[in-house]
Amino acid sequence: MTAIIGMIWLFPSYAMQIYQDYDIFTEETEDGIPLKYMIYTEVNEEEAGMDEFGHIYKRDTTVTCHLMNDQSYRYGAVGRLKIPESVHGQPVTYIDEKAFEGCSMITEVVIPNTVKNLSNMVFYGCRGIVALTLPEGLETIGVSTFEGCKKIETVTFPSTLRKIGQCAFYGCSGLRDLVNLDFSVEFGVKPFGGCPLTDFDYSTVRGTFPPVFAGNEGITSIMLPEGVTALSSNAFMGCSGLKSITLPTTLTRVGFAAFSGCASLEQVNGLDLSVTSLENHVFYGCTSLKYADFSGISGSICDYVFYGWDGLECASLPEGVTSIGKETFKNCSCLSRIDLPSTLAVMENETFAGCTNLKDVYLYAAAPPMIPDDCFSPETKAVCTLHVCAGMRQLFEVAPGWDFASIVEMDEEQGIGAVVNGDSGVAKEKYVYDLLGLKIANGNSVRGLAKGLYISDGKKYVR
Repeated sequence: MTAIIGMIWLFPSYAMQIYQDYDIFTEETEDGIPLKYMIYTEVNEEEAGMDEFGHIYKRDTTVTCHLMNDQSYRYGAVGRLKIPESVHGQPVTYIDEKAFEGCSMITEVVIPNTVKNLSNMVFYGCRGIVALTLPEGLETIGVSTFEGCKKIETVTFPSTLRKIGQCAFYGCSGLRDLVNLDFSVEFGVKPFGGCPLTDFDYSTVRGTFPPVFAGNEGITSIMLPEGVTALSSNAFMGCSGLKSITLPTTLTRVGFAAFSGCASLEQVNGLDLSVTSLENHVFYGCTSLKYADFSGISGSICDYVFYGWDGLECASLPEGVTSIGKETFKNCSCLSRIDLPSTLAVMENETFAGCTNLKDVYLYAAAPPMIPDDCFSPETKAVCTLHVCAGMRQLFEVAPGWDFASIVEMDEEQGIGAVVNGDSGVAKEKYVYDLLGLKIANGNSVRGLAKGLYISDGKKYVR
């Protein structure tokens, strides 16, 4: 055994004295693997009153034992690694950052129940680990703690766990199941990114659905169970293969960037915007999602909600919407038409900035809503046609922010008066339209849409 002893005295104030002592040494495990430890002692003395000599001190002593990072581990640790519960009579409670980073020869890890925290990148890149036991008593798994441990197939979590850090198991390409995972713990971003999780049962999740699938590129469809009331931030972020998701009727909130980067997402079933609020960047980078049912929205639409929704082609905001926030539709690069209701009174900075394909804005307001000059990009105003109610053109021409190059007045009979179903014998692709003539769904089924009247295949449908 080798040892180094040091002492530090700090005097932050006359009322407090801190004495620190540490002892660093190396000791072999029962399997003959040498590990380096530090026993750290901290003594706090705080003035608590006066005695006959002038002072009374309150003493608080803390002793902790850390398993330290030692680069020699990656060359010497072979096979089974069993970390002892204690050394020199002190329980091992903490494992330092990168302690076993890149130790590809470790095949099994046994962590004692005295360890409360696994720090960042402790077993990062340990590609040989097959068996992993997480003990009761463990409270925190740090950032990238097991990232790249490709042979781990199942992880059983302790009931004491409170936090799983960002990318904690990222790239564990063999991980299929998560056992006893408490869905109420605090999750970082993409904690299981790149993990197939083919055997994971999420049917018991209630309350907030955690980001367990974030970064999962293989999953193609999801049906969330009733009882889920919210999607966490980044819940399905980076699920590039996800094509459809069915949401429960109990859902009331969708968190920040919940579907960000879901480039293959085509269908979001059951999204009722009359009862579900959306946070920022929900559909950022959803290039395949072409439409959504906006009929349930009312009042104010918050900042950034649809920012970067690259697939959105057209949108019709319902009566009852009064304001649209900052950058709400910014960089929706495929958006070609937007219908704005008569109730709209205000739009904020860059609401439609970066909508490079926007060709038509239909506005049914009886007076120009208040908007800043940058609500629409100058490039958009130069090529886009603003459609306003009859008799309103001159008013819009002089209204601040509405300096479109082309402003036309809509006929009072705007909308669908009749639908003609062609009888050419040629099979045509079918769509569902609202009564303004706006395509809102593929096929001829109104299932999943909001209540209202729809036109499809020459027929009127009531939902």
